[in-house]
Amino acid sequence: MKKLNLALLIVLVLSFSGQAAFSGQELALGDVYPNTAEGISGVLYNPANLITDEGGSFYLSVGAKADLDSFNLGLLQILNAEWDEQQRQDIVHGVSGSAVSISGHAVPTFGVRIGKFGLIGGGQAQVTGSMPKQFVELAMFGIDGKTLMDGESLHYSLNNLDALGVGYGEGGVSFAYDFSPAGSIDRVQLGVTGKYLYGAAYEQVRSDGDVRLAYENNISSITATDIAVQRLSSRSGTGYAVDFGSKMTMGNLTVDASMLNIGKMTWNNVEESRYYRDGSHKLLEFGFDLDNFALVFESEDFDKFLQEETNSISAMEWQLPRIIRVGLAYEHTQKITLFGEIKRTEYFAPTESVSFLLVGGAELRPFSAVPIRVALRSLDGALSMDGGLGMHVGAMRIDAGIRGLGGLLGYGNGFGVGVNLSFIF
Repeated sequence: MKKLNLALLIVLVLSFSGQAAFSGQELALGDVYPNTAEGISGVLYNPANLITDEGGSFYLSVGAKADLDSFNLGLLQILNAEWDEQQRQDIVHGVSGSAVSISGHAVPTFGVRIGKFGLIGGGQAQVTGSMPKQFVELAMFGIDGKTLMDGESLHYSLNNLDALGVGYGEGGVSFAYDFSPAGSIDRVQLGVTGKYLYGAAYEQVRSDGDVRLAYENNISSITATDIAVQRLSSRSGTGYAVDFGSKMTMGNLTVDASMLNIGKMTWNNVEESRYYRDGSHKLLEFGFDLDNFALVFESEDFDKFLQEETNSISAMEWQLPRIIRVGLAYEHTQKITLFGEIKRTEYFAPTESVSFLLVGGAELRPFSAVPIRVALRSLDGALSMDGGLGMHVGAMRIDAGIRGLGGLLGYGNGFGVGVNLSFIF
């Protein structure tokens, strides 16, 4: 039995995805966000939030967050160290699911409320990078961390390793109506928001093909078959989106639901580039030929390996990620609010997929100006404990949140941080 242990360059696949509209405060709190949001500040979360006796008439905020779905802070601290066998195993086991994903999201937002109407504006931008788990194993242990028998091979598919990056501005009008009887403490509110979207950047990459790693007769080889990478790029687009929301308050209990981002964008003057190589080709072959008693080392001319084609597309449609969410909040006391939420996000590009988020937690207010939020979250089955802290002084509010407290403290997988600065008048 021979051990195949190659020094390889690791393929890093970047996967970009545009996200649906969120408020900066929600991003800062890592989804630990009570659905009792009031006024113009809560319109992006639910248009029915516009009608309120609180929440102010003018809102301005800048929010940003970053997330790492794998590893923890303890593992990150050894990235520049010399790893031993156990640490390599810990890094591989620290991958959540089938890939390592890193994301960043920024949301500037402003809004003005005039009675039952609201004017909103802002932007959405998100980038996410991911590395499949099999490539992490390859980096730590050679070929998938396994020992190959003579004549065995391993296959790495590049199918469905897609990439998408989107940034756009938005502006619109919200309208909400309160159906509650005059003098009633119970309230029923409905709201709708219509938005015009202006695209600033669109980048999409689709990949295909197969890479085979083999070991036979003391010769190691890397073979690529039908490799293709397609890139679509645009810097101009327009579109629309509509949000619907409802909210019902019965004493201390609030139940709300909303459907966000029903719409699409049309990207103009799209540049298409395709890099490909049909058939099967050996990229690298090296080892020792025992029959001829000679070293073997042959490699492809990588500068000329891929062929290139370019094309221009006048217009291309892109459907926005669609969110359906239902939440509830119960004000147990003046200092404690319990809340929960279910959120379903449907993505249409670069591939169709669905994500489910379930959150339950509490907001504690030992001091009215310092809300503390804790929650247990399940995103597509992955559990995490989240937390958030706010400081509200006059019109200024600063909120910060952590997703995955365990990852930050050095155990568990994945963590994220977010911060939001807002002014409400």
